[in-house]
Amino acid sequence: MPESLSFALLALSAVFVIVDPLGVVPMFLALTPSDSPERRYAMARRACLVAWGVLVTFSVAGTLLLTVFGISLAAFKVAGGLLMLLTAIDQLRAQPSATRSTTEEQSEGLAKDDVSIVPLAMPLLAG
Repeated sequence: MPESLSFALLALSAVFVIVDPLGVVPMFLALTPSDSPERRYAMARRACLVAWGVLVTFSVAGTLLLTVFGISLAAFKVAGGLLMLLTAIDQLRAQPSATRSTTEEQSEGLAKDDVSIVPLAMPLLAG
């Protein structure tokens, strides 16, 4: 029993760090300032269910997906590290991202009715 309890605590702490619910709360409140509490609850519940589904799917089938595309785990780690390095360098140099958005895209984002799946569930909770 103590081994399974220690594994459960280790797994729970790892998932808590990955999901970072405390870091998502301010963004959720900023994205839903004019929504009713019932609507906020429904969006938060939907976001949690979608994030859970994404995490479970990739934890079960992630290795298979990498194998299908012929990507080794080491190559995936190197690619992720390079992306993080490039992002960090851009942040240190205070340069805007090379990805641009149009004014139509920005106005559409402001008028978005439901934020539970994008951006809340993915990429914020299950990124």
